[in-house]
Amino acid sequence: MCHTWAPFRRVASHLRAGDKGVRAARLPHPLGLCYKTSAVADCSSLSSSPRRCSALTLMSSLGLKQTSGVVLSDEARICLETMKLHHSKDDPQERIKIVFFKVCTGEIIVDSRVLVKDVGDQDAFEMLQDRLKQYSACYAVYDCHYETKETEKTELVSIMWAPDTSTVKERMMYSSSKDSLKSILAACGIKHDWQVNDLDDIMDKDCFLNKIGKGILKLEKRDVAQGAKKGN
Repeated sequence: MCHTWAPFRRVASHLRAGDKGVRAARLPHPLGLCYKTSAVADCSSLSSSPRRCSALTLMSSLGLKQTSGVVLSDEARICLETMKLHHSKDDPQERIKIVFFKVCTGEIIVDSRVLVKDVGDQDAFEMLQDRLKQYSACYAVYDCHYETKETEKTELVSIMWAPDTSTVKERMMYSSSKDSLKSILAACGIKHDWQVNDLDDIMDKDCFLNKIGKGILKLEKRDVAQGAKKGN
């Protein structure tokens, strides 16, 4: 018997029998995540054999919602709130330009920061590109400065980096844990969300600019060459 699928088999049998008590059941997952059932009206389409029923098909049929139980650490929350608020008395060079977060022991924690003074004369976007490549998977928030013909703006951009080269466990964990960031990101007024799963997308500046808006002439005070890619 496949023990991994035993809980799903029991829930499926109860649902076929019309047992509504399983709606709030929490089911284990082989990667250490958990799944929470929602209301299901009909389970007649489920395969009688879990070996013939894929994980995604079974979860969809049972109305399962994936949750990781990961929470945002206090340091990460304070860091994001600090990026949102630029006080006139603050030293501009001490402001956070980019922050990188990792999931560690049930928390989203701050892994590293790039301050404005660390950027100096370098291209901040290229620093973002290079730093992301060093992670197998991570979240990041980037304080992006850009210019259009009409205006000049500084806006925060949230990034989830989970490339195909990362492990299945990492991709699932970062995808399911993203909800823990959503409320604080919304409170910080972050409107731009960039999910990157491929190295080519990181290296393609146009891909990023398309997420920010149209008609961008300068990024980080540097002229934008449309269609140009930064070399690997």
